[in-house]
Amino acid sequence: MQHEKAIALTFPDGTSMRNWMFSSFLNKLTAYQKIVIFSGLPSFAFDEVDKEIKERIEIIPLENFREPPFSQLYRYAKLSASLHWNNDKDPNPTFFRNFPKFEKYSGLYKMMLRLAWRMGGKNANQNAILKFEARQIWAMQKGKKDLIAKYQNELKKWNIDFIFNVHQREVKALPVILAAKNLGIKTINFVYSWDNLPKGRMAVPADEFMVWSDYMKSELQYYYPDISGGRIHVTGTPQFEFYQTTSVTPRKVFAKSYGLDADKKWVLYSGDMTDASPFDQHYLEDVFLEIQKISPEKRPQLLFRNAPVDQTDRFKNVLAKYPQIFHIEPLWRNESEHERKMVSTLEDTQLLVNLCYHCKTAINFGSTMAFDFGQFDKRVIYLNYNHPQIIKSEWTAEIFYGYTHFETLKNLDAVVWVN
Repeated sequence: MQHEKAIALTFPDGTSMRNWMFSSFLNKLTAYQKIVIFSGLPSFAFDEVDKEIKERIEIIPLENFREPPFSQLYRYAKLSASLHWNNDKDPNPTFFRNFPKFEKYSGLYKMMLRLAWRMGGKNANQNAILKFEARQIWAMQKGKKDLIAKYQNELKKWNIDFIFNVHQREVKALPVILAAKNLGIKTINFVYSWDNLPKGRMAVPADEFMVWSDYMKSELQYYYPDISGGRIHVTGTPQFEFYQTTSVTPRKVFAKSYGLDADKKWVLYSGDMTDASPFDQHYLEDVFLEIQKISPEKRPQLLFRNAPVDQTDRFKNVLAKYPQIFHIEPLWRNESEHERKMVSTLEDTQLLVNLCYHCKTAINFGSTMAFDFGQFDKRVIYLNYNHPQIIKSEWTAEIFYGYTHFETLKNLDAVVWVN
């Protein structure tokens, strides 16, 4: 009996799945009778998938596992070596901020990180990077032999044509990719975000790669000279497709839903991730106080949306102090406080589109919200100064905008800078 043709996808976490689940991507997989999804998400994550597509989907849980010690050591040694090598070619101290901070850890894990850092620092060249990667794969193959065999059985069972990994930095996907490699099944990584490639060698290697743009293709070849151009495909990204396909709620209806004044202009303060902008709460207060200086008849209303995976209470005091700030919370579903267990929803995607459409601009520290507002030909405002309450040994505006991915903004009239 002939098997149905099937494709396998990996969705390791809730952040990576939104762009693929709610875009037209699944609709376009018409050549495949079965879509096998290796999922690290709770089952309710797939509740909103189109019914006809859902009938073709088979969910296989991605197991949480303890990474074998040597796999972990060599993965971080690979990361260290690639960051040192990147810095040797194009010196930039922000490269090293992509390695875990020793002071956050203790015991054997801290010792492992220190050892990996030294191993990579002493071997900052391409040959060493590839050797560390080979040893990482060897250690994972040996340490997780039973898990990889389990995934191999699933791949054989469904007659998988190729496997598509949507998050190349998530090690949870590696055993599935290795299972596919053992069976000779083609593996493809999608480069998840615009800032990923300078952050050091990816955790999950693959046969081929899909990238957003020609710029990202050249960037991948620069940081990964072992990957030939023929293995890299420029495909775009589904991340911003929603702005072309989502119906916008009428302004007065949207205003009523959140207690806003439809006749006033709205400005969105878009909260960053805690590691990207750890002192964001102080900047939100600054923005609010500046807006208060505008005459009441011209004063816009300030809306605030925290990053969906920011589960801290760092904005609590500012929001309590200034109830005039309209806190519009993301509509993600959350089964735990761990960010990887949080799941984006179609409702939140629609909310984000409405915010970008109805707000005059967004303000924050250098987030991808510039791309979102750009879909409606609007520029956002990037803050670029050091607040008195920051801890300069941890973070500064100079450090933040020193990251190499901001070089893509050079010579572009893409954002307004507040210095």
